[in-house]
Amino acid sequence: MQVELELAPPILQSAVAQVQTPWGQGWALVLALTLLIVGIFPWRYQQLHWWAFSGAVLSTIFGRRLVLASCCRRVNSIASINKKSI
Repeated sequence: MQVELELAPPILQSAVAQVQTPWGQGWALVLALTLLIVGIFPWRYQQLHWWAFSGAVLSTIFGRRLVLASCCRRVNSIASINKKSI
């Protein structure tokens, strides 16, 4: 998804508002646990393709977390700049 820089904060805030409901938190927890189980379960096997699958799942989780952290930091800095200019 690509949007203009000024439109990013409202979109992110809307997404966060949806996740902060009990229903959204429940689904986020189910998804996170499912991905962690799917990522960790293949460690039991000594076959290389299972380890590759596990690495792909876990690195995707880690990568998404980094993107989310940098996005939140950028949105917060944009919001603080906009507050100073008002």
